[in-house]
Amino acid sequence: MTVYKRETPPIQKADLILENGELNPKVEKIFKEWFKIYSSDNKMTPEHVGNFIHSCTGDMCKSDDQRVKQVF
Repeated sequence: MTVYKRETPPIQKADLILENGELNPKVEKIFKEWFKIYSSDNKMTPEHVGNFIHSCTGDMCKSDDQRVKQVF
């Protein structure tokens, strides 16, 4: 196996909230995609939330983590 490091194009930043106070549709789309990836039956359990946090932070977040408990 050979691994190569390659440059990736910069990710464009977007405001979460638009000037009119509404959620940015681009951001809403991303949130919905994440939800689909980490939920089942249109719900997220503490295990799902832990998996999501772990995917973002790489810190082995589990369902009994304080961050997960704050969500529920």
